[in-house]
Amino acid sequence: MVGHWLGTFQRAALMQLVTAIVAFIVLSRIPETYTPHPHPKDRDWFPLSLITPGIAIGFVNVHYPVVTGFLILHLARHGDAGKAAFSAYAGLILVSRFFLGGLPDRIHPRITYLGGITLMTAGLLIIASGPSPVVAVLGAALLGFGFSFPWSSVASKVLKQTAAQEHGTAVGVLSAFYDLFVGMSSFAAGAVATRFGYAAAFYMAAASLVLAGIVGFVFFRPAPEISTVTPDEYVEALEP
Repeated sequence: MVGHWLGTFQRAALMQLVTAIVAFIVLSRIPETYTPHPHPKDRDWFPLSLITPGIAIGFVNVHYPVVTGFLILHLARHGDAGKAAFSAYAGLILVSRFFLGGLPDRIHPRITYLGGITLMTAGLLIIASGPSPVVAVLGAALLGFGFSFPWSSVASKVLKQTAAQEHGTAVGVLSAFYDLFVGMSSFAAGAVATRFGYAAAFYMAAASLVLAGIVGFVFFRPAPEISTVTPDEYVEALEP
């Protein structure tokens, strides 16, 4: 939105530079309270337990290059609501993450994860259908609202299962999956859009969310309960 208001790529790039400098200054003034763990241990640089949540995050974010690359171009053929739709998408992400970002800590993160990708899938299918401008904006808003929850839902469960001294590793690996899938899907979306049209790229993103739902269902399923039997109970069970 701000880039559109600035009017040129040069001004947008300058804004990025200025905001990065401001962020550096702000972060440099935050006091550091970290203390190393008194008994550090060897850790895996790539914990296998993060593969499933990482893939889930990756499939969720396949839609991102599709939206940033083709939303405006696609909707230009259907009432030219691309700018308003992208603003609605970005605005809903910002607002819902700000006010509802803690929702996965209040209810089971499986609900917010699956609910979020369901809304995202609906939004992508609405946009892909080439709707009227009003419906397109509503679809983009639905997509942005749903996108607000999967990352925090997955991170909430991962961090609860990870030792405090390994939180940085967990977040770093999840972010790497995010970047990997966004990079690969950028090429895939371009190839699909070139061959089959812009709408096909949105259908591809929706299909990726179905895969994200399957992987997420596996990740969020309850762990099997371990039965604990005391020695006395064991002896009693053996007695005739």
